[in-house]
Amino acid sequence: SGLSRLGEGVDAVVVSARGLARKVVPPSVLRSSAERIAVGGQLDRDAFSRRLVGLGYVNAPLVEDPGAFAVRGAIVDFWPPTSEAPIRVELFGDEVESLRTFDPATQRTTGSVDEVVVGAVREFLLREETKPAAIRAIRAAGDRAQMPSARIRALVESLEEGKIEPEIEG
Repeated sequence: SGLSRLGEGVDAVVVSARGLARKVVPPSVLRSSAERIAVGGQLDRDAFSRRLVGLGYVNAPLVEDPGAFAVRGAIVDFWPPTSEAPIRVELFGDEVESLRTFDPATQRTTGSVDEVVVGAVREFLLREETKPAAIRAIRAAGDRAQMPSARIRALVESLEEGKIEPEIEG
């Protein structure tokens, strides 16, 4: 949540010394990965789904947790980490017909919004230009941790498919 807010242009952040020493995604990358969706705007459902995966969202049958998304016909549900409730995007063709918040337990609408900012949900953003370096880093870290080579291969294959396993992010 805090990481996503950095992408929105926050001027100051208060963190512990340990938090300050931790590497994070540069704010410029966060800003360039953020996308604003508004009622009446255009949105390609399939391209948006791929974009959500690239931002670290997990495709699920139902959206019950932050960082998840689900696609059913002309409806895309997703839960940005900066939102208190998940968002339901209703499309008419490629036009955003409505944006509504909903209760994840009942899946019923609780309100409506005019626009929403979709940002990264993970600290590790998978981009095509950084994929080769990430693969090298996974192999090197796996060797240092004496991880079985079969597990290293599985992690590399997941990364090549665009899936981010918890060990990769760590």
